[in-house]
Amino acid sequence: LFLIGGTSDGKTPLKSVLKSTVDTKGNLTKWVGQPDLYQEATDASAALVGSYIWVFGGTSASGPTNVVQRGEFNVNDPATPADESTSLLRFGVSSGGTNLPAPRTDAAGFGASGAIYVVGGSDGTSPRGELYWAVPDSLGNIPEWKTLPQSDLPASGLTGSAPVVLGPNIILVG
Repeated sequence: LFLIGGTSDGKTPLKSVLKSTVDTKGNLTKWVGQPDLYQEATDASAALVGSYIWVFGGTSASGPTNVVQRGEFNVNDPATPADESTSLLRFGVSSGGTNLPAPRTDAAGFGASGAIYVVGGSDGTSPRGELYWAVPDSLGNIPEWKTLPQSDLPASGLTGSAPVVLGPNIILVG
């Protein structure tokens, strides 16, 4: 389990990332610090796709953001012990077309079938209804974000919902 960003005072976005695992009895282990986010964020979405954890949108110190951050795991080093392969090495951003098409905070984000999705949220002024998706390539880069108007939410948009992937369906709760 990862706890990514957030706030400590209800206002100021954080860069911190914490990780816990579940032991054989079903209890959470001690939370352990991981490398910080590249940019602070609260109300961001995150998805685990392939060998990367993606953190997208949210609110930075300057307001709603379209920044996409990629966390790299320790999986490509054969010398890495299995129990450390889920440790993050670093977070970063790419300059080549990976940011969301528009700022989104408090959106529903998820990963499914090798793709990353973000739907709804706010641009800082009003709820939005667009659904964007991207398919990372084999090197962990996002060449582009796509959208189809037929996949968007109703005109009123939606913020703060929790996504549930259920087979080929996505359910937005709240």
